Amino acid sequence: MRTMFQSFMHALRAHEHLVSWAAFFGGVLWDTLTLQRIDRTPEIIMLVLLALLAAGGTVLWYFLEEREALRAPRLRAWVPLVVQFSLGGLLSALWVLYARSGTLLSAWPFLVPLGALLVANEFLRHSYRGMPLLLSVYFFALFSLFALLAPVVAGTMGSAVFLAGSAAAALAMAGVVRAVAYVSPMRFSRARRGTIAALGAVFVALNGMYFFNLIPPIPLSLKEVGIYHEVVRQGTQYLVRYERPAWWEPWRRADRVFHRTGEEPLYCFASVFAPTRLTTAVVHRWQYQDAQGEWRDADRIAYPLTGGRGAGYRGYTVKQNVWEGKWRCRVETSRGAVLGEATVTVRRARTAPPLVADYR
Repeated sequence: MRTMFQSFMHALRAHEHLVSWAAFFGGVLWDTLTLQRIDRTPEIIMLVLLALLAAGGTVLWYFLEEREALRAPRLRAWVPLVVQFSLGGLLSALWVLYARSGTLLSAWPFLVPLGALLVANEFLRHSYRGMPLLLSVYFFALFSLFALLAPVVAGTMGSAVFLAGSAAAALAMAGVVRAVAYVSPMRFSRARRGTIAALGAVFVALNGMYFFNLIPPIPLSLKEVGIYHEVVRQGTQYLVRYERPAWWEPWRRADRVFHRTGEEPLYCFASVFAPTRLTTAVVHRWQYQDAQGEWRDADRIAYPLTGGRGAGYRGYTVKQNVWEGKWRCRVETSRGAVLGEATVTVRRARTAPPLVADYR
């Protein structure tokens, strides 16, 4: 049995990079398939446990680094792996949840660094001995976690809730830093300035991203959005009508080109997921493309949203006074953070196009 275990460990070390990448892609795929609702207790417990495991592993790692004479070879070998695993799991889950909440076009300054940290975590195990790097990566993940959980706990969204989560993340991080300074005073003394500067930069950058609407509006996520010829509520369902798709696009379930014979309005239907008990507002920003290719505001229509429905809270708006050209409906929060959008080309037609009726 011992020989089999030794052979397994030898094979694992020999193919460490392949195993690492397999675990990386497998973890991201697993999070994509299993992380469905952020207001579910198992998901919240998993994220919190990963954050606690990463914090505890970090403190233990620096404790061992400070005491080089301490004989604990197995512990020294496994603790960095635990830190890398827990931090990677936390970053993976956060990336999946945040990517669902916004669009790369509007939130790339946040999503790209978060994704880069997720990938870089596979290579940074030895670099994590540098205190400023490991603590700043952990703070980025911790801050993102608190920004996600604050609206779920508060039951509402807004600047005050975000700032409360930001302050809570800073206090939690201060506790981790104090623990590290306590167990590793000499190393912390040498890295003190760099660590404080790195953590301060993360704190300022993430707060700045929020107020410039560069962080996805989590915990909201867009389930569906489309522009239609008509939307009618019928009991608990919504009847939508759109032009019959061509044979080569059977997946299309909304209008891509809107043929208009008279003064028909455009309808924008959207389904937005929000956690249970959360109430906020959703905005449909109607825009048209001018002759220079710039998008101009034509209308801004808001309606209240109540969370809890797994498939998302459904609602629609109507845009009158439409002319030929490109139009889009952007689904936003009241602060202007973009959840997603639908675009359509309006054209004049002599005869009404055949329409398809469907329920949402």
